[in-house]
Amino acid sequence: MKLHKAPGYDGRPITKEHIIFSCDDLAVHVCLLFNSMIKHSFVPSDSRFGLIKPVLKDKHGDISRTDMYRPITLTPVMSKLL
Repeated sequence: MKLHKAPGYDGRPITKEHIIFSCDDLAVHVCLLFNSMIKHSFVPSDSRFGLIKPVLKDKHGDISRTDMYRPITLTPVMSKLL
Protein backbone atom coordinates (compact mmCIF):
# COMPACT_ATOMS: atom_id res chain seq x y z
CA MET A 1 0.00 0.00 0.00
CA LYS A 2 1.43 3.34 -1.03
CA LEU A 3 0.90 6.29 1.31
CA HIS A 4 0.19 9.59 -0.39
CA LYS A 5 2.09 12.44 1.12
CA ALA A 6 0.45 15.84 0.73
CA PRO A 7 2.23 18.37 2.90
CA GLY A 8 0.27 21.31 1.45
CA TYR A 9 0.99 24.25 -0.75
CA ASP A 10 3.64 25.71 1.53
CA GLY A 11 6.06 22.85 0.82
CA ARG A 12 6.88 22.29 4.48
CA PRO A 13 7.97 18.71 5.04
CA ILE A 14 5.28 17.96 7.68
CA THR A 15 2.93 15.30 6.40
CA LYS A 16 -0.04 13.55 7.96
CA GLU A 17 2.21 10.57 8.71
CA HIS A 18 4.25 12.75 11.06
CA ILE A 19 1.11 13.46 13.05
CA ILE A 20 -0.26 9.90 12.93
CA PHE A 21 2.96 8.17 13.97
CA SER A 22 4.19 10.74 16.49
CA CYS A 23 4.39 10.19 20.23
CA ASP A 24 1.61 11.20 22.61
CA ASP A 25 3.56 14.28 23.72
CA LEU A 26 2.91 15.92 20.36
CA ALA A 27 -0.85 15.54 20.81
CA VAL A 28 -0.64 17.36 24.14
CA HIS A 29 1.32 20.26 22.66
CA VAL A 30 -0.87 20.53 19.56
CA CYS A 31 -3.96 20.52 21.81
CA LEU A 32 -2.48 23.33 23.93
CA LEU A 33 -1.64 25.29 20.79
CA PHE A 34 -5.10 24.89 19.26
CA ASN A 35 -6.88 25.71 22.54
CA SER A 36 -4.77 28.84 22.87
CA MET A 37 -5.58 29.84 19.29
CA ILE A 38 -9.29 29.42 20.00
CA LYS A 39 -9.11 31.24 23.33
CA HIS A 40 -7.35 34.24 21.78
CA SER A 41 -9.33 34.10 18.50
CA PHE A 42 -6.12 33.94 16.51
CA VAL A 43 -5.28 31.92 13.42
CA PRO A 44 -1.82 32.34 11.85
CA SER A 45 -1.90 33.80 8.36
CA ASP A 46 -0.24 30.68 6.88
CA SER A 47 -3.19 28.61 8.09
CA ARG A 48 -5.77 30.75 6.32
CA PHE A 49 -4.66 30.10 2.77
CA GLY A 50 -4.82 27.21 0.35
CA LEU A 51 -3.81 26.61 -3.22
CA ILE A 52 -6.60 25.49 -5.55
CA LYS A 53 -5.47 23.03 -8.21
CA PRO A 54 -7.62 21.73 -11.06
CA VAL A 55 -7.71 17.94 -11.42
CA LEU A 56 -8.95 16.30 -14.59
CA LYS A 57 -12.08 14.18 -13.96
CA ASP A 58 -11.77 11.93 -17.01
CA LYS A 59 -8.46 11.51 -18.79
CA HIS A 60 -10.27 10.46 -21.95
CA GLY A 61 -12.46 13.58 -22.10
CA ASP A 62 -11.93 16.96 -23.72
CA ILE A 63 -9.24 18.68 -21.63
CA SER A 64 -10.11 22.10 -23.06
CA ARG A 65 -13.54 22.11 -21.35
CA THR A 66 -13.65 23.61 -17.86
CA ASP A 67 -16.41 21.27 -16.67
CA MET A 68 -13.98 18.35 -17.10
CA TYR A 69 -12.01 19.51 -14.03
CA ARG A 70 -12.71 19.42 -10.33
CA PRO A 71 -10.93 21.71 -7.87
CA ILE A 72 -8.88 20.45 -4.95
CA THR A 73 -7.39 22.70 -2.30
CA LEU A 74 -3.91 22.11 -0.92
CA THR A 75 -3.71 23.35 2.66
CA PRO A 76 -1.05 22.91 5.34
CA VAL A 77 -1.40 19.73 7.42
CA MET A 78 -1.78 21.63 10.68
CA SER A 79 -4.68 23.61 9.19
CA LYS A 80 -6.40 20.38 8.25
CA LEU A 81 -5.88 19.08 11.76
CA LEU A 82 -7.37 22.22 13.31
